[in-house]
Amino acid sequence: MPASRPKIAILSFSGLARDARVLRQVRCLAADYELHLLGYGALPADVLHGASLHVLPDPEAFVLRNLKAIPKLVLGRIAPRIGYEHWYWDRADFAAALTQLEAIKPDLILANDWDGLPAGARAAERTGARLVLDLHEYSPRQFDNRKAWMALIAPMIVDALRRYGPRVSRFMTVNATIAERYEREFGFRCAVVMNIPELGAAPEFRATAADRIRLIHHGAATRERKLEGMIEALALSDARYDLTFMLVDGNKPYVDELRTIAQRLAPGRVHFVPATTPKKIVETIAQYDVGIYVLPPVNSNSAAALPNKFFDFISAGLALCIGPTLEMARLTGRYQCGVVAGSFEPAEVGRVLRALSSTDIDAMKRASIAARATLSSEVELAKVRALVAEALD
Repeated sequence: MPASRPKIAILSFSGLARDARVLRQVRCLAADYELHLLGYGALPADVLHGASLHVLPDPEAFVLRNLKAIPKLVLGRIAPRIGYEHWYWDRADFAAALTQLEAIKPDLILANDWDGLPAGARAAERTGARLVLDLHEYSPRQFDNRKAWMALIAPMIVDALRRYGPRVSRFMTVNATIAERYEREFGFRCAVVMNIPELGAAPEFRATAADRIRLIHHGAATRERKLEGMIEALALSDARYDLTFMLVDGNKPYVDELRTIAQRLAPGRVHFVPATTPKKIVETIAQYDVGIYVLPPVNSNSAAALPNKFFDFISAGLALCIGPTLEMARLTGRYQCGVVAGSFEPAEVGRVLRALSSTDIDAMKRASIAARATLSSEVELAKVRALVAEALD
Protein backbone atom coordinates (compact mmCIF):
# COMPACT_ATOMS: atom_id res chain seq x y z
CA MET A 1 0.00 0.00 0.00
CA PRO A 2 1.57 3.37 -1.00
CA ALA A 3 2.58 5.72 1.78
CA SER A 4 0.15 8.58 2.35
CA ARG A 5 1.23 12.03 1.24
CA PRO A 6 2.15 14.60 3.91
CA LYS A 7 -0.82 16.75 4.86
CA ILE A 8 -0.54 20.54 4.51
CA ALA A 9 -3.04 23.16 5.67
CA ILE A 10 -2.88 26.62 4.05
CA LEU A 11 -4.49 29.29 6.22
CA SER A 12 -5.38 32.77 4.97
CA PHE A 13 -7.88 35.22 6.46
CA SER A 14 -8.65 36.62 3.02
CA GLY A 15 -11.23 36.36 0.28
CA LEU A 16 -9.67 33.37 -1.43
CA ALA A 17 -11.18 33.99 -4.87
CA ARG A 18 -9.05 37.15 -5.29
CA ASP A 19 -5.98 36.18 -3.29
CA ALA A 20 -3.59 35.42 -6.14
CA ARG A 21 -0.64 34.63 -3.87
CA VAL A 22 -2.55 32.05 -1.86
CA LEU A 23 -4.02 30.47 -5.00
CA ARG A 24 -0.49 30.08 -6.37
CA GLN A 25 0.46 28.26 -3.16
CA VAL A 26 -2.42 25.86 -3.78
CA ARG A 27 -1.41 25.18 -7.39
CA CYS A 28 2.21 24.83 -6.36
CA LEU A 29 1.68 22.25 -3.60
CA ALA A 30 -1.47 20.33 -4.55
CA ALA A 31 0.30 17.73 -6.69
CA ASP A 32 2.67 16.57 -3.93
CA TYR A 33 0.65 16.92 -0.75
CA GLU A 34 -2.77 16.29 0.70
CA LEU A 35 -3.85 19.91 0.75
CA HIS A 36 -6.40 21.71 2.90
CA LEU A 37 -7.22 25.39 2.30
CA LEU A 38 -8.82 27.59 4.98
CA GLY A 39 -10.16 31.07 4.23
CA TYR A 40 -13.21 33.14 3.32
CA GLY A 41 -15.58 32.33 0.47
CA ALA A 42 -16.22 29.54 -2.00
CA LEU A 43 -13.96 28.48 -4.84
CA PRO A 44 -14.68 26.46 -7.99
CA ALA A 45 -13.22 22.95 -8.12
CA ASP A 46 -10.81 23.76 -10.98
CA VAL A 47 -9.15 26.43 -8.81
CA LEU A 48 -8.74 24.04 -5.87
CA HIS A 49 -6.72 21.48 -7.85
CA GLY A 50 -8.00 18.70 -5.61
CA ALA A 51 -7.41 20.55 -2.34
CA SER A 52 -10.09 20.37 0.35
CA LEU A 53 -11.72 23.73 1.10
CA HIS A 54 -12.62 24.72 4.66
CA VAL A 55 -14.66 27.94 4.57
CA LEU A 56 -14.22 30.12 7.64
CA PRO A 57 -16.98 32.38 9.03
CA ASP A 58 -16.90 35.82 7.43
CA PRO A 59 -15.59 38.53 9.76
CA GLU A 60 -18.11 40.87 11.33
CA ALA A 61 -18.85 44.20 9.66
CA PHE A 62 -15.89 46.58 9.82
CA VAL A 63 -17.44 49.17 12.15
CA LEU A 64 -18.88 46.63 14.60
CA ARG A 65 -15.65 44.65 14.61
CA ASN A 66 -13.61 47.71 15.46
CA LEU A 67 -15.98 48.95 18.17
CA LYS A 68 -15.65 45.60 19.90
CA ALA A 69 -11.87 45.63 19.43
CA ILE A 70 -11.01 49.02 20.93
CA PRO A 71 -11.33 48.14 24.65
CA LYS A 72 -9.27 44.97 24.16
CA LEU A 73 -6.58 46.80 22.21
CA VAL A 74 -6.38 49.52 24.86
CA LEU A 75 -6.07 46.86 27.56
CA GLY A 76 -3.41 45.17 25.45
CA ARG A 77 -1.15 48.21 25.80
CA ILE A 78 -1.06 47.52 29.55
CA ALA A 79 -1.52 43.74 29.70
CA PRO A 80 -0.74 42.22 26.27
CA ARG A 81 -1.40 38.62 27.25
CA ILE A 82 -4.91 39.54 28.34
CA GLY A 83 -6.02 42.27 25.93
CA TYR A 84 -4.41 41.08 22.72
CA GLU A 85 -5.23 37.41 23.32
CA HIS A 86 -8.88 38.28 23.97
CA TRP A 87 -8.94 40.46 20.86
CA TYR A 88 -7.71 37.55 18.74
CA TRP A 89 -9.51 34.53 20.17
CA ASP A 90 -12.86 36.30 20.65
CA ARG A 91 -13.15 36.58 16.87
CA ALA A 92 -15.25 33.72 15.51
CA ASP A 93 -13.22 33.36 12.30
CA PHE A 94 -9.88 33.12 14.14
CA ALA A 95 -11.23 30.66 16.70
CA ALA A 96 -12.82 28.57 13.94
CA ALA A 97 -9.49 28.38 12.12
CA LEU A 98 -7.82 26.89 15.19
CA THR A 99 -10.62 24.35 15.63
CA GLN A 100 -10.43 23.29 11.99
CA LEU A 101 -6.63 23.08 11.97
CA GLU A 102 -6.72 20.81 15.00
CA ALA A 103 -9.30 18.60 13.30
CA ILE A 104 -7.24 18.39 10.08
CA LYS A 105 -4.10 17.37 12.05
CA PRO A 106 -1.71 18.56 9.32
CA ASP A 107 1.97 17.74 9.10
CA LEU A 108 2.62 21.37 8.14
CA ILE A 109 0.68 24.63 8.38
CA LEU A 110 1.38 27.43 5.90
CA ALA A 111 0.00 30.54 7.59
CA ASN A 112 -0.45 33.65 5.47
CA ASP A 113 0.23 37.07 6.95
CA TRP A 114 0.60 38.02 10.60
CA ASP A 115 -3.04 37.31 11.51
CA GLY A 116 -2.63 33.67 10.52
CA LEU A 117 0.33 33.31 12.90
CA PRO A 118 -1.41 32.91 16.30
CA ALA A 119 -3.90 30.32 15.04
CA GLY A 120 -1.18 28.54 13.06
CA ALA A 121 1.27 28.55 15.98
CA ARG A 122 -1.24 27.32 18.54
CA ALA A 123 -2.46 24.57 16.19
CA ALA A 124 1.14 23.58 15.51
CA GLU A 125 1.83 23.29 19.24
CA ARG A 126 -1.23 21.10 19.75
CA THR A 127 -0.78 18.86 16.70
CA GLY A 128 3.00 18.73 16.32
CA ALA A 129 2.80 20.30 12.86
CA ARG A 130 5.62 22.32 11.35
CA LEU A 131 4.81 25.97 10.68
CA VAL A 132 5.72 28.12 7.68
CA LEU A 133 4.78 31.82 7.74
CA ASP A 134 4.30 33.93 4.63
CA LEU A 135 4.48 37.50 5.89
CA HIS A 136 3.50 39.19 2.61
CA GLU A 137 4.12 42.86 3.47
CA TYR A 138 5.79 44.52 6.48
CA SER A 139 2.85 44.13 8.86
CA PRO A 140 3.92 46.32 11.83
CA ARG A 141 4.00 49.43 9.60
CA GLN A 142 1.25 48.55 7.14
CA PHE A 143 -0.73 51.72 7.84
CA ASP A 144 1.82 53.86 9.65
CA ASN A 145 0.20 56.96 8.14
CA ARG A 146 -2.80 56.44 10.46
CA LYS A 147 -2.29 57.57 14.06
CA ALA A 148 -5.04 55.41 15.57
CA TRP A 149 -3.79 52.33 13.74
CA MET A 150 -0.24 52.90 14.97
CA ALA A 151 -1.43 53.47 18.55
CA LEU A 152 -3.72 50.43 18.77
CA ILE A 153 -3.08 47.88 16.01
CA ALA A 154 0.67 48.09 15.43
CA PRO A 155 1.65 47.18 19.04
CA MET A 156 -0.65 44.16 18.87
CA ILE A 157 0.96 42.95 15.62
CA VAL A 158 4.44 43.37 17.11
CA ASP A 159 3.36 41.41 20.18
CA ALA A 160 1.96 38.58 18.01
CA LEU A 161 5.14 38.38 15.93
CA ARG A 162 7.39 38.31 18.98
CA ARG A 163 5.22 35.89 20.94
CA TYR A 164 4.46 33.35 18.24
CA GLY A 165 7.36 33.88 15.81
CA PRO A 166 9.71 31.44 17.60
CA ARG A 167 7.31 28.60 16.71
CA VAL A 168 7.88 29.17 12.96
CA SER A 169 10.21 26.83 11.05
CA ARG A 170 10.51 28.92 7.86
CA PHE A 171 9.56 32.45 6.80
CA MET A 172 8.95 34.10 3.44
CA THR A 173 7.93 37.53 2.17
CA VAL A 174 7.55 39.39 -1.11
CA ASN A 175 10.77 41.36 -1.62
CA ALA A 176 14.28 41.99 -0.35
CA THR A 177 13.55 45.35 1.32
CA ILE A 178 10.84 43.81 3.52
CA ALA A 179 12.93 40.68 4.19
CA GLU A 180 15.83 42.81 5.41
CA ARG A 181 13.56 44.74 7.75
CA TYR A 182 12.06 41.60 9.29
CA GLU A 183 15.54 40.23 9.94
CA ARG A 184 16.79 43.52 11.38
CA GLU A 185 13.84 44.10 13.70
CA PHE A 186 12.63 40.57 14.55
CA GLY A 187 15.43 38.21 13.61
CA PHE A 188 13.22 36.46 11.02
CA ARG A 189 15.24 35.19 8.05
CA CYS A 190 12.74 35.37 5.20
CA ALA A 191 13.08 33.78 1.80
CA VAL A 192 11.94 36.17 -0.93
CA VAL A 193 9.09 34.82 -3.07
CA MET A 194 7.93 37.44 -5.55
CA ASN A 195 4.31 37.75 -6.70
CA ILE A 196 4.77 36.52 -10.26
CA PRO A 197 1.68 35.02 -11.97
CA GLU A 198 1.70 31.68 -13.72
CA LEU A 199 1.58 31.88 -17.49
CA GLY A 200 -0.52 29.64 -19.67
CA ALA A 201 -0.13 30.67 -23.27
CA ALA A 202 2.26 33.60 -22.91
CA PRO A 203 0.92 36.70 -24.70
CA GLU A 204 2.90 37.53 -27.82
CA PHE A 205 4.34 40.87 -28.88
CA ARG A 206 1.81 43.41 -30.15
CA ALA A 207 3.02 46.52 -31.93
CA THR A 208 1.86 49.85 -30.50
CA ALA A 209 -0.25 52.15 -32.67
CA ALA A 210 1.39 55.53 -33.14
CA ASP A 211 -1.83 57.45 -32.64
CA ARG A 212 -3.44 55.46 -29.81
CA ILE A 213 -1.51 54.18 -26.79
CA ARG A 214 -3.58 52.31 -24.25
CA LEU A 215 -2.69 52.52 -20.55
CA ILE A 216 -4.06 49.99 -18.07
CA HIS A 217 -4.23 49.97 -14.28
CA HIS A 218 -5.87 47.17 -12.33
CA GLY A 219 -6.33 46.44 -8.64
CA ALA A 220 -8.19 47.60 -5.58
CA ALA A 221 -10.04 50.91 -5.51
CA THR A 222 -8.23 52.12 -2.40
CA ARG A 223 -8.25 55.83 -1.62
CA GLU A 224 -4.75 55.75 -0.10
CA ARG A 225 -3.33 54.69 -3.45
CA LYS A 226 -4.38 58.10 -4.86
CA LEU A 227 -5.48 56.70 -8.22
CA GLU A 228 -6.69 60.14 -9.25
CA GLY A 229 -3.03 61.07 -9.75
CA MET A 230 -2.89 58.80 -12.79
CA ILE A 231 -5.93 60.56 -14.26
CA GLU A 232 -4.21 63.91 -13.69
CA ALA A 233 -1.05 62.57 -15.37
CA LEU A 234 -3.10 61.40 -18.35
CA ALA A 235 -4.64 64.85 -18.68
CA LEU A 236 -1.11 66.32 -18.72
CA SER A 237 0.11 63.88 -21.37
CA ASP A 238 -1.03 64.09 -25.00
CA ALA A 239 -4.03 62.88 -26.96
CA ARG A 240 -2.35 59.64 -28.05
CA TYR A 241 -3.04 58.15 -24.61
CA ASP A 242 -6.12 56.77 -22.98
CA LEU A 243 -6.38 55.03 -19.61
CA THR A 244 -8.45 52.05 -18.51
CA PHE A 245 -9.14 51.22 -14.88
CA MET A 246 -10.01 47.62 -14.08
CA LEU A 247 -10.84 48.00 -10.40
CA VAL A 248 -12.14 45.71 -7.71
CA ASP A 249 -15.13 47.93 -6.99
CA GLY A 250 -15.29 47.56 -3.21
CA ASN A 251 -15.30 51.32 -2.61
CA LYS A 252 -18.08 52.64 -4.84
CA PRO A 253 -18.00 56.25 -3.53
CA TYR A 254 -14.31 56.47 -4.39
CA VAL A 255 -14.81 54.94 -7.84
CA ASP A 256 -17.62 57.42 -8.47
CA GLU A 257 -15.23 60.24 -7.51
CA LEU A 258 -12.66 58.87 -9.98
CA ARG A 259 -15.31 58.84 -12.73
CA THR A 260 -16.16 62.48 -11.96
CA ILE A 261 -12.50 63.53 -11.99
CA ALA A 262 -11.95 61.68 -15.27
CA GLN A 263 -14.90 63.37 -16.93
CA ARG A 264 -13.67 66.77 -15.79
CA LEU A 265 -9.95 66.41 -16.60
CA ALA A 266 -9.82 63.97 -19.52
CA PRO A 267 -13.31 63.52 -21.00
CA GLY A 268 -13.60 60.43 -23.18
CA ARG A 269 -10.08 59.23 -22.41
CA VAL A 270 -10.63 57.28 -19.18
CA HIS A 271 -12.54 54.00 -19.18
CA PHE A 272 -13.74 51.75 -16.36
CA VAL A 273 -14.15 48.02 -17.03
CA PRO A 274 -15.18 45.17 -14.71
CA ALA A 275 -12.51 43.34 -12.74
CA THR A 276 -11.61 39.81 -13.74
CA THR A 277 -10.31 36.82 -11.79
CA PRO A 278 -6.60 36.48 -10.92
CA LYS A 279 -6.37 33.57 -13.36
CA LYS A 280 -7.51 35.76 -16.29
CA ILE A 281 -5.75 39.04 -15.51
CA VAL A 282 -2.69 38.54 -17.72
CA GLU A 283 -4.62 37.52 -20.83
CA THR A 284 -7.12 40.37 -20.23
CA ILE A 285 -4.56 43.16 -19.90
CA ALA A 286 -2.41 41.87 -22.79
CA GLN A 287 -4.58 43.89 -25.20
CA TYR A 288 -3.15 47.13 -23.75
CA ASP A 289 0.23 48.78 -24.31
CA VAL A 290 1.46 50.22 -21.01
CA GLY A 291 0.81 49.10 -17.46
CA ILE A 292 0.79 52.16 -15.20
CA TYR A 293 1.15 52.26 -11.42
CA VAL A 294 2.18 55.46 -9.69
CA LEU A 295 1.95 54.73 -5.96
CA PRO A 296 2.81 57.66 -3.68
CA PRO A 297 4.66 56.47 -0.53
CA VAL A 298 1.85 57.30 1.89
CA ASN A 299 3.09 54.61 4.29
CA SER A 300 6.02 52.23 4.69
CA ASN A 301 4.47 49.43 2.68
CA SER A 302 3.67 51.73 -0.22
CA ALA A 303 7.30 52.83 -0.24
CA ALA A 304 8.48 49.19 -0.37
CA ALA A 305 5.75 47.80 -2.65
CA LEU A 306 6.42 45.12 -5.24
CA PRO A 307 2.84 44.07 -6.02
CA ASN A 308 1.16 41.42 -8.14
CA LYS A 309 0.23 43.96 -10.80
CA PHE A 310 3.87 44.86 -11.51
CA PHE A 311 4.52 41.28 -12.59
CA ASP A 312 1.14 41.01 -14.30
CA PHE A 313 2.22 43.86 -16.58
CA ILE A 314 5.51 42.14 -17.44
CA SER A 315 3.86 38.75 -17.90
CA ALA A 316 1.35 40.33 -20.30
CA GLY A 317 4.21 41.75 -22.39
CA LEU A 318 3.42 45.40 -21.61
CA ALA A 319 5.70 48.36 -21.18
CA LEU A 320 5.61 49.85 -17.67
CA CYS A 321 5.20 53.38 -16.40
CA ILE A 322 5.79 53.68 -12.66
CA GLY A 323 6.76 56.15 -10.00
CA PRO A 324 10.12 55.91 -8.20
CA THR A 325 9.00 53.14 -5.81
CA LEU A 326 12.24 51.45 -4.72
CA GLU A 327 11.67 47.77 -5.57
CA MET A 328 9.62 48.38 -8.72
CA ALA A 329 12.14 50.94 -9.99
CA ARG A 330 15.04 48.55 -9.34
CA LEU A 331 13.54 45.76 -11.45
CA THR A 332 12.29 48.11 -14.17
CA GLY A 333 15.80 49.46 -14.54
CA ARG A 334 17.41 46.02 -14.48
CA TYR A 335 15.20 44.67 -17.26
CA GLN A 336 14.72 47.96 -19.19
CA CYS A 337 11.04 47.15 -19.54
CA GLY A 338 9.58 50.55 -18.70
CA VAL A 339 10.06 54.13 -17.57
CA VAL A 340 10.42 55.38 -14.01
CA ALA A 341 9.15 58.90 -13.38
CA GLY A 342 11.45 61.13 -11.38
CA SER A 343 8.72 61.81 -8.83
CA PHE A 344 5.15 60.80 -8.01
CA GLU A 345 3.78 64.14 -9.17
CA PRO A 346 1.26 63.96 -12.04
CA ALA A 347 3.13 66.67 -13.96
CA GLU A 348 6.30 64.55 -13.97
CA VAL A 349 4.43 61.39 -14.99
CA GLY A 350 2.68 63.32 -17.77
CA ARG A 351 6.07 64.63 -18.97
CA VAL A 352 7.48 61.08 -19.09
CA LEU A 353 4.52 59.86 -21.13
CA ARG A 354 4.77 62.76 -23.59
CA ALA A 355 8.43 61.91 -24.22
CA LEU A 356 7.70 58.31 -25.26
CA SER A 357 7.29 57.23 -28.87
CA SER A 358 5.51 54.09 -29.98
CA THR A 359 8.96 52.75 -30.95
CA ASP A 360 10.17 53.30 -27.37
CA ILE A 361 7.14 51.47 -26.01
CA ASP A 362 7.63 48.56 -28.40
CA ALA A 363 11.24 48.18 -27.23
CA MET A 364 10.01 48.05 -23.62
CA LYS A 365 7.36 45.50 -24.54
CA ARG A 366 10.02 43.26 -26.06
CA ALA A 367 12.11 43.70 -22.91
CA SER A 368 9.15 42.58 -20.78
CA ILE A 369 8.74 39.48 -22.92
CA ALA A 370 12.46 38.73 -22.55
CA ALA A 371 12.25 39.30 -18.77
CA ARG A 372 9.60 36.57 -18.45
CA ALA A 373 12.34 33.95 -18.76
CA THR A 374 13.85 35.13 -15.47
CA LEU A 375 10.87 36.70 -13.72
CA SER A 376 9.04 33.40 -13.75
CA SER A 377 6.44 31.92 -11.45
CA GLU A 378 8.20 28.57 -11.79
CA VAL A 379 11.33 30.05 -10.25
CA GLU A 380 9.38 31.59 -7.38
CA LEU A 381 7.14 28.60 -6.72
CA ALA A 382 10.18 26.32 -6.64
CA LYS A 383 11.25 28.38 -3.61
CA VAL A 384 7.92 27.63 -1.91
CA ARG A 385 8.26 23.92 -2.60
CA ALA A 386 11.82 23.93 -1.26
CA LEU A 387 10.81 25.87 1.85
CA VAL A 388 8.00 23.44 2.62
CA ALA A 389 10.26 20.42 2.04
CA GLU A 390 12.91 21.89 4.37
CA ALA A 391 10.33 22.56 7.07
CA LEU A 392 8.99 19.01 6.80
CA ASP A 393 12.45 17.45 6.86
